[in-house]
Amino acid sequence: MAERLGDSLGGRESVNRQVVSILGIPADEVQFGSLSGLGINRVTPRAMMKILRGLRNELQKNRLSPADIMPVAGIDPGTLEDRFTGLAWKGSVIAKTGTLGRTDGGA
Repeated sequence: MAERLGDSLGGRESVNRQVVSILGIPADEVQFGSLSGLGINRVTPRAMMKILRGLRNELQKNRLSPADIMPVAGIDPGTLEDRFTGLAWKGSVIAKTGTLGRTDGGA
């Protein structure tokens, strides 16, 4: 699905250029090997934070938040369902999980 969506935006190289241009990320801080995440992708922590802020800003335009599109630990079903379940932590983490051990050394 992600590959098809990326193709509708012009493909991997186009998405890479758009991320660099729209979010002001230096080109050497982000390289997508694939748009599904199944290839070898490289994004610096600084670039990832710019991407996350850009996502948050886009969501706000539609009165949404990251919790509307990603699992909330201790609340939503999935890989975070049984994590951070104590009263003090429940709902404290909103995240996309996943590790691709075969394609990128588990990063």
